[in-house]
Amino acid sequence: LVGAARAVREPVAGTAAVLAMLVAVAIAVFSSVVLATVDRGAVVAAERMVGADIQISGPYVDADQLDTIRGVEGVAAVAGLLRGDYLPVTGPGGRVTAEVIATDPTALAAVQDGMVGAFPGGLADGE
Repeated sequence: LVGAARAVREPVAGTAAVLAMLVAVAIAVFSSVVLATVDRGAVVAAERMVGADIQISGPYVDADQLDTIRGVEGVAAVAGLLRGDYLPVTGPGGRVTAEVIATDPTALAAVQDGMVGAFPGGLADGE
């Protein structure tokens, strides 16, 4: 009790020490928030670029290879994609260039389920 009373009258930690602690805590909190933001941003950017958790690319991946990948432990879904040429498309907004992509829409929707910018599920049903 005497020690607590003395600490109130004569604080050992001066104003400089309290300010230094305040700055240290502020920097730690700021760093944690920035790290979490940058980390999440990197994950979202990778998902948008790849379109899935992982991407395997090559000149050609056939149905047997896709089945082999499906058989790997931990693989939840697999979709093959064939990227074609860029073709001019004319619509109400004018003329644009579109890349032709061939895939099984149901398989692609399963791979991208819950991801940002995922394949619209309604298109898999022919809507």
